Amino acid sequence: MKHILSDNKSHMLCLEPGEELLSSLKNWAVEKGVKAASFTALGASGKLTLAYFNLETNSYQDKVFDEDFEILGITGNISVKEGEVAVHAHGTFSGADYKVVGGHIKEARISVTCEIALIVYEGVIERVLDEKTGLSLMNG
Repeated sequence: MKHILSDNKSHMLCLEPGEELLSSLKNWAVEKGVKAASFTALGASGKLTLAYFNLETNSYQDKVFDEDFEILGITGNISVKEGEVAVHAHGTFSGADYKVVGGHIKEARISVTCEIALIVYEGVIERVLDEKTGLSLMNG
């Protein structure tokens, strides 16, 4: 991951080919001591694993895409879950056929670049288990 620019609590970061979005952001946050942030991103990805949360079964349904995509938009946040940094992101992607896919990102391997605008917040965003859904949700 390349650091492009910082201004107070804002950062511009850039992922290179082969890097994975979630693990790269987690490693960056751990290195910098970040426990609360939000981000947006665009670029291009190759292998992609997206998930849809099924409310009836309270479980994720994963789908793997092994093709090149334009990253139309990714939004997400960095928080703390069970004492560890956690990255949560959703995204929309477009393939060569111009059809769009999207969902909860489980893996996004960068094929060309991924330009990330990230804002760090004071304090900690903590996630705790919600008994009803089985998901770790933000705790206020």
